[in-house]
Amino acid sequence: MAQTKIKPGVKAPDFSLPTTSGGSVTLKDLLGKNSLLIFWKSTCPYCINEAPKLSAALKEVGDALKVTAIATGRDTAEDADRFAKEHGFPFTVAVDESKSARTAYGLRIVPTLFWLSPDGTVQAVYEGSSAGLQEAVERAVEAVKKGEAVPSYDVVGSG
Repeated sequence: MAQTKIKPGVKAPDFSLPTTSGGSVTLKDLLGKNSLLIFWKSTCPYCINEAPKLSAALKEVGDALKVTAIATGRDTAEDADRFAKEHGFPFTVAVDESKSARTAYGLRIVPTLFWLSPDGTVQAVYEGSSAGLQEAVERAVEAVKKGEAVPSYDVVGSG
């Protein structure tokens, strides 16, 4: 069961964050398609371990899913950009230096993944690093590609 204050079935909080490409991203930008928010830190050993697995699992998703990786903690735009390039992130990378998104989503640990429906409702929350995270992400990606709901993943891993 998700430990964050944002639980499946509720509307995701809005946010506006700068991206490493010089633009910005908001929740409104993600509406209309299934979306995935990945909160992480470049210095987190669990994030470092999961990054290549998540990157590989999400490369094949195509247009079925909008993915935004949100660097939090003490990460600067430069830290986030370097980490994203090192791990081949094929998606938008945003930076939450003010910790506003982290606070709004009630983040406890990283990595934490929020799967959102096209209307912005939280479908599932995957928290922390665990042996089953990559498989859970792959199952979720397959569900999204088929137009199905994201399956729950109730194990809270390390982070």
